Amino acid sequence: MTRAASDRASVAISVLAADVFECDPNDAAWVGRDRLLISSDLPGIGGPLPAEQVGSSRAFDAAVQESLAALAFASRLNRIGAVIVSHRTFLITSAEVPESSSVRLAGLLGLGRLVIIDVADANHALSGLDGWGTWEAPASDRAEVYAALRAATRDTSRPSLVRIVGRAEIEAEPSEDDLLSFTARGEGARRRWAALEKSYLREHPIGAGLLRRWVSQSRAQLEGGEVR
Repeated sequence: MTRAASDRASVAISVLAADVFECDPNDAAWVGRDRLLISSDLPGIGGPLPAEQVGSSRAFDAAVQESLAALAFASRLNRIGAVIVSHRTFLITSAEVPESSSVRLAGLLGLGRLVIIDVADANHALSGLDGWGTWEAPASDRAEVYAALRAATRDTSRPSLVRIVGRAEIEAEPSEDDLLSFTARGEGARRRWAALEKSYLREHPIGAGLLRRWVSQSRAQLEGGEVR
């Protein structure tokens, strides 16, 4: 890892915390929160966001696996007017995108809640990314990084790869305002999800048992520091 890659990753963390990532910092095991994986080529990155470190050689496979699991539960639990499984999976890495079956599968299945954030020093080849959306933003322009991440998260028809390039000529660490925004947004999202869970259990008895099992299993994993 280079200092430049680390700084780009920190910019990504800062923007995610301020404007994108949903997680209540007072309840990091809330199962409705977004998931964040960080590859082991970027040690010490994460800041205020709860994250799982994964080996760089399997980071993409791990991110796709988590997104696939979410899709499987969403397909069985979500109802019209009751979308109970809707979290996003983010991966921050400087490793090259592998030409693996899981990456191809993500594009084929349209895993639209999967976002890979590439902070590598060199532009990697994008072969094998059929069905993926790609964006690029300079690390020196926080507004551009936000725009790219927002576009990627709003495009739920396909997985996304966001490249952050160049030198981070801005303050990379989350500011106090970023952290206040992160906390307020996360607390509000958790309260809305809790109300949705309560009404879901009351109005959808057929799916209630599976929802309880998913919540119990996911909460135990998140309490143990695991995303998946």
